[in-house]
Amino acid sequence: MFLIPVYFGMKPKNKKSEYESELSVPDTKKDGIMKIEMTGSNDGKAFALYYAVKLIPFFTGSFILSVMIMIPALIFKVYCLLFLFILPGVLFLFIIGVWIVNSYCISLPGKGNFSHEFCFKNGTLFKDGKTVRDRRRIKIHKFKKFLFLELENSFYRVGNKDFSCGSRKEFLAQLKFLKGGYVCFNLEDKAKDKIIEMLFEHVRSIEAEKVFCSDDKTRIKYIYRNNNGTYSLVSERLIIADEMERVITQRYGWWVPDSTDAMLSLYGTAEEALKDNKTELAGFKEITPHR
Repeated sequence: MFLIPVYFGMKPKNKKSEYESELSVPDTKKDGIMKIEMTGSNDGKAFALYYAVKLIPFFTGSFILSVMIMIPALIFKVYCLLFLFILPGVLFLFIIGVWIVNSYCISLPGKGNFSHEFCFKNGTLFKDGKTVRDRRRIKIHKFKKFLFLELENSFYRVGNKDFSCGSRKEFLAQLKFLKGGYVCFNLEDKAKDKIIEMLFEHVRSIEAEKVFCSDDKTRIKYIYRNNNGTYSLVSERLIIADEMERVITQRYGWWVPDSTDAMLSLYGTAEEALKDNKTELAGFKEITPHR
């Protein structure tokens, strides 16, 4: 006797703080950049798919093992070993039972939204207007009539007809499939100056008293207020990822502390910090950050 997990209209637990950030989805097609939009459902069918995906490897392994044991069992007439077929049989019935029960479950009224909007653009996947942060934990399983999308703490079923912009074929063309169903996105080739402009937007969002940048926008310096009321000058430089780093990190580049300014000084006011670092700020121009 075994229990069949049933999806009673409850939403899978999502830990937004672990893999989502409050970034808005980009505008529609612009500058010839491909944008793919689709709707994913985490309803009863998605719940049944989740169990099927997790249990099928165990069913396959136990079935192959049972077949291998069956041959010597028949040769030496040790028929009791044939009872090993019970395990794959039970797993098979369990998978079918979960699928049948949950595939036809109707979401109960008032239990929330079971459809979520996904958008893929510039090598980034967005869910409900928020970017999926931990892209190294995304799994996608391909089926004939749908895709099964598995994030860190939730899972979704995307039908072939659920693409409102772009298609399944175009979406899969942007992916590289790794072991275990994990995927990484093929980041669009961009010129170096466009990558710098894109990553420079981070600089404009820095909460600082004053922000300065070099002419090529690959180095920045900014004066910020510490928790104890003092002020400090911090330097950062831009690292642009090479082809291998893009595949591993799924990023075009990132800002890192500038090792040339390893010492951290404390000042009473921002003006003192600015006056004392005039030499270091030579060749840098001040910019106005977004407030």
